[in-house]
Amino acid sequence: MAALLALPAIDGVEITTIMDNTLDLLMASTPVAKRFPVHRGLFSPQQLRAEHGVSLLITVLNQGKRETLLFDTGVTPDGVLHNLALLLAVGSLAWFARPGPAFAERRVYFVHQTTSAHTFGDFTLIDNPVTSNYPGALLFVTANASPDGVSTGVDTHQIGVWYDSWAGKWGIFNEDQALMPIGPAFNVSIFSNEFQFMHTTTPHILFGFLTEPVGSSSDPATRLLVTQNFNPPGGNGTYNPHPIGVSYDPDSGQWLIYHEDYGAMQQGVSFNVWMPDGGEGITQVATSSNTHRDSFTGYDSTCINDSRANDNPHALVFMTHFQGPTAFLPDTFAVAFAASVGQWCIADTQGGSIPPGATFFVNILA
Repeated sequence: MAALLALPAIDGVEITTIMDNTLDLLMASTPVAKRFPVHRGLFSPQQLRAEHGVSLLITVLNQGKRETLLFDTGVTPDGVLHNLALLLAVGSLAWFARPGPAFAERRVYFVHQTTSAHTFGDFTLIDNPVTSNYPGALLFVTANASPDGVSTGVDTHQIGVWYDSWAGKWGIFNEDQALMPIGPAFNVSIFSNEFQFMHTTTPHILFGFLTEPVGSSSDPATRLLVTQNFNPPGGNGTYNPHPIGVSYDPDSGQWLIYHEDYGAMQQGVSFNVWMPDGGEGITQVATSSNTHRDSFTGYDSTCINDSRANDNPHALVFMTHFQGPTAFLPDTFAVAFAASVGQWCIADTQGGSIPPGATFFVNILA
C-alpha cells in the first residue's frame, strides 16, 4: 500500500466554481458559500452556463501569500471563458477585481447626464474608466439640476446606485422603478480612503424606520453623506424606495440612517457612507435670508455661501439631509446653481417648501 502524502498545514483555501454540471441561479448565499448575485434583469441572455465537467479556481492562502491554480475540464471551447468573464465583472474573482491605474488619484468626481444611448428603463449607466469593471467602488451621487449653470431638468425620484455585472458598469437608478428621464444630470464622486465605507442593515433595526448605528464615530460633530447601494459586491439587490436622511442619537452617542417617510427599514439594505475629512464638509441651515423660490429652477431653495462654490457654476455639490431641529423632509432634493445670487442651492424638486432650520450636510468639490 502506498504511503499517504503528508500535506503541510495552510491558513486557508478559497474555491471558486467556474463550471459545473448544473446551475441554480436563485440559490442563496450561506455564511461559507457566496453565490453569484441575481441580476436586476433576471431573464437577461447573459447568464452563467452549466456544462458537463467541472472547472475550479483554487487559491491557497498561507503566511500572507496567495497561490492560485485552475483545475479545468469542460466541453465547449468558450464555456469557462464566458463564466470567468461574468464572475470577474461582479467581483467574485477578488484576485482580479482591483481598481485600475486611473484610480491612483485620491478622488475622482464628474457629472453624469442621462442620454438615450445609456439610459434603459429605470436606470442610466455610467461610462467612466474609473468606475467600470470595479464592483467594489463606493459611489456617491447627488441630483444636479443645472450642471455648469445650464438647466437640464431633474429626476424627482429617490435614487440609488447599482452595479450591472453584464455591462461591467455602475448605474444610477430610481428606487421606485419609475422610468429614468432623458436629460437630467447627477454629480458623481468616487474616493479611496478610510473616510468612506458601506453600511448594510441587519436584524437589529431600530424603531422600524431607523438603522442600527452607522460606523464607529460617536462624535456629534461628524458629517455623513449617504447614497443607497442596490447590490454591494457579491450581494443580491434590495430596492428601498424611501427618502433617507441621517440623525444623531445623543442617548447612545451613535449615528443612524432613517427613512424620512417613516417607512419600514428592511434587513439587507446597503448604503455608501462618506465622512468628509478635515474641513471639507459644511453644514447648511435654511434661514429666512438664504431660502427663496428660485426663478431659474422654480423650486424652493436654500443657497450655500461658500468661497469654493460662489460664482462657480462648475463646482460639484453633494448633500444629505440631517434630521436636526426640524421635522422629517420626505421630498426629493437636488442641487442647482442660482445665477441670480451666484450660489449653489439645495432645491426641493417636488415643489414643497424648505422650512427654516432645515439642515443639510454638504461637501463641495471644485
